[in-house]
Amino acid sequence: MTDRDTLIVLTEDDCRAWIRDALDLLGCTFNELAEMHRTGDYDTVRHRITWVQIGQWYGVYEPAGDDE
Repeated sequence: MTDRDTLIVLTEDDCRAWIRDALDLLGCTFNELAEMHRTGDYDTVRHRITWVQIGQWYGVYEPAGDDE
């Protein structure tokens, strides 16, 4: 078996924690990042890249809380 044969499945909790951690690194909320996307005025390239990674879950998953 190679790495290409490995399927990684994320749970909803995993996705929410990933979103929380990404937003924490940016120092903004999901709503703030969505507004940057709506206006096309991203604070940094990192904000734009993060939107590409997690934007599809905006309105689907809320970021996990600190205790999750």
